[in-house]
Amino acid sequence: MALALWVASDPRRVVGGVCPGATMRSRLFILLTLLLAACVFVPPAVADDLGAAMLHSEGEALLARGDIDGALSRFLAAARAAPGNKVIARDALVLKRVVAQRKALDRPKRHPKWEGIAISLHAFYLKHALHGEAVKLGWRGLKELKNGPAENRLAEALLETGLNAEALKQLTSKVAWTRDQRASIFRGIALLRTGKTKEAAQVAGTIKLPAKADSRLLRDAARLQAVLGQEAATAKLLVLAFERSPVAQLEGLKAEVRAHSDFKPVMGSAVVAKAMKTASKQKTLACSGASDCGSCPSRGGCSGKK
Repeated sequence: MALALWVASDPRRVVGGVCPGATMRSRLFILLTLLLAACVFVPPAVADDLGAAMLHSEGEALLARGDIDGALSRFLAAARAAPGNKVIARDALVLKRVVAQRKALDRPKRHPKWEGIAISLHAFYLKHALHGEAVKLGWRGLKELKNGPAENRLAEALLETGLNAEALKQLTSKVAWTRDQRASIFRGIALLRTGKTKEAAQVAGTIKLPAKADSRLLRDAARLQAVLGQEAATAKLLVLAFERSPVAQLEGLKAEVRAHSDFKPVMGSAVVAKAMKTASKQKTLACSGASDCGSCPSRGGCSGKK
């Protein structure tokens, strides 16, 4: 490639400097041959990287369409083509574990870590906008576990899919467990999205977060205040969420806030813009929040393993 650029920058270097006795036609032929050779030759290592990048890109496209098995096939092929690429190796490892976890949930005999695996897969599905998969897992988890956290994951998946009425119906149905503050937050969001603004505001007024609420619960509480248009309340909750976010997750959490439609009503606010600059106060890196490393699909690339 460097040779091609050198020649192209001044063709007279070849036309006049190579085979001075040759005809103009011969000199032009020599020039074109050199340019073609310089452009066609690609070092093997570069070719491998390009091939791996293409396979990885194909895998990402398949994953976006929900073809997890097809995406894994591409990621593994990309990892073989470029064994030194850490990003490709990490993505292949994560998706390999996701596929294994999906199979573990399908075993006839219930896996002893069923709930932990479901939590991990739920996070993966939402992160990659695989909302249909999250909803299917949510209904299955509620049937399997029959508890509040499972209902919350289902409600969150329904809300992310836009099935607001269905989420509200579930969160107002009779259940055998006591609903927590996250359930109230999701119910408030569902109420507002279904046109029940007054009821949503009433629900928001009843929510009492625990003193040591984690960053995710604080973010969800901020979502409810945001859809209600409460800029100051949203900013206050976001500051706490970012301060309590593990260092390794802070930028990801901020990216989620910027991208989420529930925050759009307040993103132009100066007080919210200031809150978005908040730094984490946590001193250690932490893992993804799965129940343990064994059920975490990010375990291979995690810098804060338990």
